[in-house]
Amino acid sequence: IENQPGKLIAEAIAFRLKEILVEDRLAKSPRELMLRSLWALAYTLGLVAFLFGIVRLFRRLRRKIQSWQGTVVRSIKIKNFELIPAEQIGRSLIGLLGVLRFVCLLAVLYFFVPLVLSLFPWTENLSPVLLGYITNPLRQMGRGLIAFIPNLFFIALNVAATNFALRFIRLFFSEIEKGNLQFSGFYREWAHPTYQLVRVIVIAFAVVIVFPYIPGSSSPAFQGV
Repeated sequence: IENQPGKLIAEAIAFRLKEILVEDRLAKSPRELMLRSLWALAYTLGLVAFLFGIVRLFRRLRRKIQSWQGTVVRSIKIKNFELIPAEQIGRSLIGLLGVLRFVCLLAVLYFFVPLVLSLFPWTENLSPVLLGYITNPLRQMGRGLIAFIPNLFFIALNVAATNFALRFIRLFFSEIEKGNLQFSGFYREWAHPTYQLVRVIVIAFAVVIVFPYIPGSSSPAFQGV
């Protein structure tokens, strides 16, 4: 009677071991391996079709961007001075599109390999390890982004308030420059350079306020920059 619980546990362990051996034998049977090989082939054909579709999609987007030059994609100008030509903007967009295509192809391949490895008994243990290399950093980034949302609202409000203050200051000094506002001892010619100085001070003050709320601001490298 005293050994009854231990006997039951031993029987349960033995029964579970038998189940594992049966499952392993079935997973390595020729019929099951053939079925899993067919699934792997189907996944591979689907991957090839998907990659072909991605390549065609990005080719169309590339041609679309090239056709936009001069119409949708225009040069950035300040009055008559061409700051950034439309051709340079188009090349930058095409380069960004190439990077995005590379990232998409790499992500598809990265998820495809663990999927195929999970089909076979000898490699199924590698599947969660490979997936963990990308899912764990993404999970940490997601948590950091959620934790950053309150700070993001504060930064957005600070930027909006700074922008409003700069517009008001610009209007104020613009009226002085036009002669609509006059102060004894302050000449109209001083309005523009004084506005530039005040503008730098306001922006610097805003950066000092926002700085502690920026991710990574506590790191020595960030503070050094």
